[in-house]
Amino acid sequence: MKKLISVIKKIRPSLIFIGSLVGVIFSVSAAFGFTDIKWSTVEPSPLPRGEAQSAVVNGKLYVFGGYLKGDPIRFVSTIDVYNPTATNNKWTRISKNMPKPLTHSGTAAEGKNVYLAGGYVGQPNGGTLFATTDVWKYNVETNTWSSLPPLPQARGGGALDVLDRKLHFFGGSDIKRADKGDHWVLSLDGGQRWTQAAPLPNSRNHLGDAVLDGKLYAIGGQHGQDSRSVTQTSVHMWNPATNTWKPVAPLPRPRSHIAGATFVMDGRIIVVGGEVRHDHDIHDVTAYNPRSNSWQALTPLPAPRRSGVAGEIGNRIFFTTGYNITTYRGEPRLVSP
Repeated sequence: MKKLISVIKKIRPSLIFIGSLVGVIFSVSAAFGFTDIKWSTVEPSPLPRGEAQSAVVNGKLYVFGGYLKGDPIRFVSTIDVYNPTATNNKWTRISKNMPKPLTHSGTAAEGKNVYLAGGYVGQPNGGTLFATTDVWKYNVETNTWSSLPPLPQARGGGALDVLDRKLHFFGGSDIKRADKGDHWVLSLDGGQRWTQAAPLPNSRNHLGDAVLDGKLYAIGGQHGQDSRSVTQTSVHMWNPATNTWKPVAPLPRPRSHIAGATFVMDGRIIVVGGEVRHDHDIHDVTAYNPRSNSWQALTPLPAPRRSGVAGEIGNRIFFTTGYNITTYRGEPRLVSP
């Protein structure tokens, strides 16, 4: 026993050092965030929709509307919900459809409510109305829709966020598909009309957006539409204390069609997929860290996707649709093997 005690005393400093070193490695990894993601596939989406609206509520991913590819492209108004729990891991169709077939709506969620503002509206004759003033609230518990005060002007492809019990809509394009930078605000505590805030400096559509540390972010997007579009690297942050936008670190490369696949996770903004130019999909996954004001590359998607939806549930990333039924699950790993 004395010999054993003597051996332990001799190696104790080394054990303490190794333990401390491991702790430092994990502390540094946690501070800067994960870069390695293990991607796998789970239950596929019921529809290969694109340009859908989405939100994570109560640990489930809700997917609203969108397009189905075809000639012409077909709008859908159905709602599918993915439950990633081990006992479920399946999609469920909501019994009630959306009030209108929508794509390109700004989307935000708070509590049990999902908000949609603006968007493209499918027409009975198969055509498209490229902007609307409609604003909707969907309650996931009661499965009911209600209308809110309309936007001051019709918009499609803009961004919507909830900050301090207020809806913020910014960017997008008008009924003629011209880019707009207006920034409108509506109180969720009895607000009857939208008010103006500082406009987005770089007017653009098909952008990503997020709320982080009490500030709004407008990420990427594009000028113009379709084959004439020019994707953007611009990232702007809006500070409610000063009602001002300021540029922060730009995206590593131009990127649009990321509206439904931009979300916050572990103090960073994650952007999944998108396109760098018209119909040129990418599999990039990148993260913005506000502490270092920098972007970091993460493990890319297994395949290029644009106009998909994504979110974080249970410290895992879920990405689906993008004109495809494949649903990917990403498991972050702090230290690569």
